[in-house]
Amino acid sequence: MQEGSEKKYIPPEEQSKAPENQVEFELSPEEESQIMKKVQDINTPGMAVHAILPLLDSRHFGRDNLKSRMIALDKILRAGLLGENILNASHTKNEEEWKIDVRKRKPVAVFFNIIGRDISTIDQRGTWMNRFDDLYDTKNPLGIIFDLKTFKEDSSSDYLSSNRLQRGYKYKNRHFGAHGRYGSHTYDPAYGFALTFRVPPRMFKGVVFRLDENSNKGPGLESNLDRAKEIAQLMLTSSNDRATLLPVYDIKGNLWWPRQLTYEEVKKLVAEKNTGQTDSSAAPQNDKEAE
Repeated sequence: MQEGSEKKYIPPEEQSKAPENQVEFELSPEEESQIMKKVQDINTPGMAVHAILPLLDSRHFGRDNLKSRMIALDKILRAGLLGENILNASHTKNEEEWKIDVRKRKPVAVFFNIIGRDISTIDQRGTWMNRFDDLYDTKNPLGIIFDLKTFKEDSSSDYLSSNRLQRGYKYKNRHFGAHGRYGSHTYDPAYGFALTFRVPPRMFKGVVFRLDENSNKGPGLESNLDRAKEIAQLMLTSSNDRATLLPVYDIKGNLWWPRQLTYEEVKKLVAEKNTGQTDSSAAPQNDKEAE
């Protein structure tokens, strides 16, 4: 792609002013089918979720809560989840500075929760996706759910312990561990887990949101479906490859895009899909076996 030709996220309130920048929103049946194949129960044990918040993604944020979250999501969809150097978290870093920290194997960490480990569900009260705290500006959070299967868990009781940091511990790529664990098997959702150094977009499984009454557009002026469509429009403008598009859910597990399904319907769909995969793997491989 030539310099200057990269598509940029256009806030919803500006999109009507720039029709030439609109991306076709309609999906073909094949494209919708491909996204639906990615649909899953967001509360499946082992699923990881990163909440996009000013506290955790300081490089991306300005003063506008919702707009900033959408801008951060746009960057994350393009570059992946890039860790913050926790020794210098107040410093706004660009990608080149991030690469320097990674080469030096500094504590460049992405923070997240894991279903079945430190949280039971994404909408569990007190988690970063369902927390109400003016100090940390937790209104209208967006989140990325992702797969940890390519990461190796560190057995340390605290992956980012002060002892390690003081010793200048050299962190490894694609490792993760508990952050601020209390007791041998107790985890605090406020701290959760930390990984180094990045989660690539191919590991993303979906986008999740919570729509608050006090959103930027005011109470009652925006629905869950409206928010899901804003996120979908952002994804469509962030990528030329529609194969990378992700399902969009609310924190209750309801699917809002590309189709609307209740959480119970999502779980039924996933169960049917898993049953179909099991039946397919057990099916005879040729006519001779079927005799």
